[in-house]
Amino acid sequence: MLNKNTASNKTNTKNQYNYCEKVKYEKDKVLEFPDFYLKYAEQKTTLIPSEKNPEDIKDSIIYDVFEIFKGNQKTTVSLAIYKQVNPSNFEFNNKEYILEKRSSIFHGKLEKNELVISTKEKYEKQKQQNK
Repeated sequence: MLNKNTASNKTNTKNQYNYCEKVKYEKDKVLEFPDFYLKYAEQKTTLIPSEKNPEDIKDSIIYDVFEIFKGNQKTTVSLAIYKQVNPSNFEFNNKEYILEKRSSIFHGKLEKNELVISTKEKYEKQKQQNK
C-alpha cells in the first residue's frame, strides 16, 4: 500500500517548472526547467564614479547573477537592476531564452523574488499579441 505522505514528499522534492510560468527563487535553490537548471547565485554591485571627482560615487548598479547549467554546460546570466529591469536574453545549448524579473510580458508585475523564463520564440509571440 502506498503511503500518501511518501508519495507527496517525492513530488515535492523536485522544483520543476515550465517556461512562461511565474517562479519563486531564492539564493542557492536549484530550479529545474525543461532544458536546464537555474540557480540564483548572488547579487553584485557596481559603483559608478562621479565624472568630476572619480573618488566620489555618483550611482550604483545592482546585478542579480543566475547560473544556468546542465551536464557539463554552464553559463551565467546577469540581470541589471537599475531604475527599471529589462528582460535579459541568454543562449544555452544553441537555444535562445528570455529571463524576466519585476515585470513579465506574460504575468505583468512580479514580486521581488519571482522570475519568468521563456523561450525567445514564445516571448516574441506574446509580445506581438500584447500590441
